[in-house]
Amino acid sequence: MLYHLNNYNEKSLAISQSLLAKADNLNKDKVVAILHLCGLSSFSLQYSELSQSYLKQSLDLAIEIKNPVFLARSYLFLSITSSEAGNYQQSNDYHSKAMDVVEQLEDKTSRLTTLFAITGYYAKSKARQGDFSQSAIAYKQTLDTISELGLKNNLIISQLNEGLAVALKELNNVSESKHYIATANQYRKLANNNNEKANCLLSFVPQPCSEKY
Repeated sequence: MLYHLNNYNEKSLAISQSLLAKADNLNKDKVVAILHLCGLSSFSLQYSELSQSYLKQSLDLAIEIKNPVFLARSYLFLSITSSEAGNYQQSNDYHSKAMDVVEQLEDKTSRLTTLFAITGYYAKSKARQGDFSQSAIAYKQTLDTISELGLKNNLIISQLNEGLAVALKELNNVSESKHYIATANQYRKLANNNNEKANCLLSFVPQPCSEKY
């Protein structure tokens, strides 16, 4: 996962595929996680069909082992990659399925941890679709969820605030946009000081990631 977070996608895919070749000796929960990483890494390398294959395998296995957290993540990653490929209706469908699963999670921490990722990437997808009103709502919901969860990840908080600022600017809410971009800059500095990294694909900002991350 570290290689993927640092955008070393070829290394990430090679290691993940190597681990997957030994799947018979691994716990099935771990196999689902490896399939996720294979799917994300291969998509980042523009192997779209291979990515879909890995992520759909992860979906089937998550259903087989009855693990709702991994099931929600499989739907989430399928939603993310579909959105990045411009297949927005498909992305929205996967998002809805992810939300259906997460609403059934009984453990609060698991539910909130999964929920913030689902709504955060939904916000990004909606911004990419030009639906900035829905995007702003989803970004605000995500920040509220993170606050309730008590998450202290500076990079994620920075990205979500920047995404919200982008959406608000497009809605001509300039003053509020400036507030959130200032907050984003504050948390970005903290993230840089801690050497926190972001994978381009998994950034919450609805723009191509840059060296600032």
